[in-house]
Amino acid sequence: MEHRTLTSLLDCKIFQIPDFQKEFCWGENQLKALLKDVDEAIQYSIVHHYCGTIVLYQPKDCPTMNYGLKKMEMVKIIDGQQRLIAISLFLSIVLNKLIIQGQSGFISEIPHYLFRGTDSKLVLNEEIYQLYFDLISKGTTTMESLTKQQQRLLFAHRYIQKQLNLQLDQKGKHKLEYLMELFDALISKIVFSVYTIRIDAEVYRTYENINRKVG
Repeated sequence: MEHRTLTSLLDCKIFQIPDFQKEFCWGENQLKALLKDVDEAIQYSIVHHYCGTIVLYQPKDCPTMNYGLKKMEMVKIIDGQQRLIAISLFLSIVLNKLIIQGQSGFISEIPHYLFRGTDSKLVLNEEIYQLYFDLISKGTTTMESLTKQQQRLLFAHRYIQKQLNLQLDQKGKHKLEYLMELFDALISKIVFSVYTIRIDAEVYRTYENINRKVG
């Protein structure tokens, strides 16, 4: 078990959600808790704030995938996809607002955390991938949200954006400072416990054990 920030977790890796994973299902309560965690990391000058466990499958002969002109290891997420999707949506909104505020230097941060060209750091299931990519790359979408999973993803993006706008309205002339603090909190203060599975046979057993505990 390792403890990692978002920066170290995403370094030189692409994350894929296996077909057997459950759908994105976070609602208002989970999103509210995430926003509270990040805000407390800023408010109380916390060095590291624990934000749950992520279980990965990364075999010794890990397959690779193109990411722009680079090839990166493709690691599968066995547990933790909900928080990673939500955090990436949050981060995309913060980065977009920083760039709009004239902080063009943050453009160079996008490939490390979100996407490069048409390739995304998180590869979601086909049902929501295009919607997700639209949201993190353009901040909006013209897609119709037809399924419950698509609707939940769109709700998550809109909820985070709405709550952040309310916070920024309260910050007045300190908006830019707060956005920079948010970015720093998301990439370096939020910490995950990361457990990596190396053997194929352990994947389904671990997944079943996780679901049994949740149930």
